[in-house]
Amino acid sequence: MKTKAALSFLSLSLMGIAIISQAHAADSKESTRAHSEAVESCTELSNATINDLGAWGEARGITETQLRQFVDSLCLGGLPAAREAKNEDELDMYWLVLRQKLSGSIADELYTPVSSSQSISTKYFRALNGTKNKNVTH
Repeated sequence: MKTKAALSFLSLSLMGIAIISQAHAADSKESTRAHSEAVESCTELSNATINDLGAWGEARGITETQLRQFVDSLCLGGLPAAREAKNEDELDMYWLVLRQKLSGSIADELYTPVSSSQSISTKYFRALNGTKNKNVTH
């Protein structure tokens, strides 16, 4: 029950961030394309997570819908973090803090969705800033 409560709390917290991500209209074609690709990647990650962890979640009383909402919120929440970050170190700090919040009973099982979400937000950051290297400040 503790796992389900923690997942629900984090999902609700991250859902607000995800809504902000959807609300940020991109100014250029390139950032619009990058945003669309990131959202599509988040959807694919959510589907893959359901396939990989659905049984794990059900065994803990977490429905597919709840797991999908959590992964969607987690991944989409990384998009405004990427948009607002001054550099990749700042974005990495966002993910470090998030990982610390997830530490405990569910951290190991959610390693892949968290790491994949971080990769998606980093790719989005790089697309927005026209860089392939870390530590570009805008």
